[in-house]
Amino acid sequence: MRLSKKMQAFILVSCVLILFAFTRFYNLQHRIMFDWDQERDAWQIYDLFVHYKPTLIGPRVVGPNGFFLPPYFTYLLAPFYLVTRLHPSAMIVFLATYNIVFFFAGFWFLKKLFDFKNALFFMLLWTSNSLLAQYDVISWNPVVLPICILGTWYLLDRIKKNPSYGNLAILGATMTVSISMHFQYIFVMLQVFLFMFLMKPKIISINLKKSVVFLGSILAPLLPIAVFDLRHNFLNSRLFLNFFFLKREIYSGASYTIWVEVWSNFLKPLTYVKSIYISVAIFVVLFAMTIFLAKKSKGFLKLFFSSSLIVWVSMPIFFTLYKNRPSEYYFTFMYLYMFITTVMFFSHIKKPHMMTAIIVLLFVLNIQQLRTNLKDSLHPLYAKDQAIQKLKTLVEGRIYNVSFDVPLGRDNGYRYLLEYYKIPPSKVDSDPLFQIRIPPKENDVEINGIGIMIPKAYTK
Repeated sequence: MRLSKKMQAFILVSCVLILFAFTRFYNLQHRIMFDWDQERDAWQIYDLFVHYKPTLIGPRVVGPNGFFLPPYFTYLLAPFYLVTRLHPSAMIVFLATYNIVFFFAGFWFLKKLFDFKNALFFMLLWTSNSLLAQYDVISWNPVVLPICILGTWYLLDRIKKNPSYGNLAILGATMTVSISMHFQYIFVMLQVFLFMFLMKPKIISINLKKSVVFLGSILAPLLPIAVFDLRHNFLNSRLFLNFFFLKREIYSGASYTIWVEVWSNFLKPLTYVKSIYISVAIFVVLFAMTIFLAKKSKGFLKLFFSSSLIVWVSMPIFFTLYKNRPSEYYFTFMYLYMFITTVMFFSHIKKPHMMTAIIVLLFVLNIQQLRTNLKDSLHPLYAKDQAIQKLKTLVEGRIYNVSFDVPLGRDNGYRYLLEYYKIPPSKVDSDPLFQIRIPPKENDVEINGIGIMIPKAYTK
């Protein structure tokens, strides 16, 4: 009995979903981190619900000298903390929800823009990438960037068909909220502006009133940051200007080409071995594919690939001028352009079997790292939570202090959990001192690789 096309499509999507869900959700409770970014968000949400102090700012760009982004990720995460009564396991609920939304909404966007088969190939490429599988289960603001970008592409198609007030307002607000998730979205914004410029006849219909609506919708979500600036002597504006236009600190070892090494690390799921030459070659080939698609496509696709050329051109220019070493995740946005360009190229030359072969090869190259991703992380939220619960049984109802003997930067998360479990330390030097130690030492109480040193005053 031959299956209908709808049933075949359902089976194919279900198989991809199972693979996607397995690589993201298996053993998630033992993999999810509760480190600096996550504790920062937890404290902001704690202040929101416990002290009734809403925040006007979100995370900082590139460390302590960067400017502040708007606070929308904090408010996106907040309802999940309500569900768990402010326990950081809210991150697990959030990530599970987000990834399901990303899969179905992203697939729907892609299907509308590039057809069912190409959407399926895109999601398979995303699923097979071991680096993206890691990024998809980190509770931090960049995690939502992929769905923001796919949503922007979909809105560009709507603008092309109908540049109405509503569509322009939605696009403008989406752009600002998206860049508040991470500054790498700036490259997508460049594509948006070039896309609208290339619309030509359609652009004429975007009159002054529509331009004002579009600009207003971009500026409106910046209101929290504007209020913060007014209250703090334009601190964020000065940080922003200093970051982009004034002299800023250049880290030791920085150079104009340092980003290329990071780019090669970022592409390792595609190259298997770290190779600058192969990584540069991939960039050149994909750029050539984009030019090919821009010339050969029609309608929305022609505009899309023509405008996406600015992303390929501006990315190396920006990171060359930036000079400092970026983190690998700063390039996450590029995977979306790489994947859709590859998929559409092989679709255009009518070689779907080659696309299938590439996906199989990438699964083979990534299978070991995908398996490694599923193992317990080093000192995840689960281990920290268990350690603090054990500490609670030792100190509840008694006066104590606590310190940390851990590797640099590994003391994050514990202070929030101490507050959550209502066992805040006294912070008085003379009080009995417990110590959380990594690695554990002799006579420590050990919980999932975390040691708790009990002071003599508590052992009597």
